Amino acid sequence: MYNFFPLFRGALLGTVAAWTFIVLGIAIHFQMSFVDSAPQLTYVSLAVFVAAVTLALFLVVLVAPCNRKVSNILRTKWELAWLGVLAILWTALAGYTTSPAAKDNEVECWDEDEDGVVVEADVQGCESNC
Repeated sequence: MYNFFPLFRGALLGTVAAWTFIVLGIAIHFQMSFVDSAPQLTYVSLAVFVAAVTLALFLVVLVAPCNRKVSNILRTKWELAWLGVLAILWTALAGYTTSPAAKDNEVECWDEDEDGVVVEADVQGCESNC
């Protein structure tokens, strides 16, 4: 009978990696778009860090079994420990982005014309370009 655990593990790691790429892309987009509001958007730097650490650890978890000398780090207890560290990092990111301090941040929104010149800047709301 076929063991479904490696298939389930691979599917789960692949799904988490896909969502990590999405979070990393959105965080980098926010970092590049809201350069002027950098002091208020410190959670973006944390999001980039957490996503980068997640992808680096997943790379180790997926590539290390190919090398027998390094595969000693992939025992179940170490893998669960690293996944616990990632869970703590993702929980910290979620708590930091949903905290009341993050809710009070104001982000500037603007409209640009074809040449990239700012036409209208709006501090109160984000209906136009956010």
